[in-house]
Amino acid sequence: GEGVKTKIIEALALGKVIISTPKGIVGLKLPAAPWITITDDWEKFSDACARMLLDPNLLAHCHSARAHASSHFTWDAVLEPLDGFLQTVVGSK
Repeated sequence: GEGVKTKIIEALALGKVIISTPKGIVGLKLPAAPWITITDDWEKFSDACARMLLDPNLLAHCHSARAHASSHFTWDAVLEPLDGFLQTVVGSK
């Protein structure tokens, strides 16, 4: 289906490597990062899976995944734009 993919957000919050197709991240804005691979090419997808298992340096970058989730997908981060909008509306009356 469409909409935000909560499994991806959960994986980010747990500091996991993300390997997905473009359809798997619909609705999310993710940075270019060593711990994210987005591809429709199955050879690149399988290479990313192998790299995740074999490259210990890749896992060292995963703390950035957790930091990204904390700064972009918490209730405070998600509701901040709404709060600003409501303050503008209330303040203008």
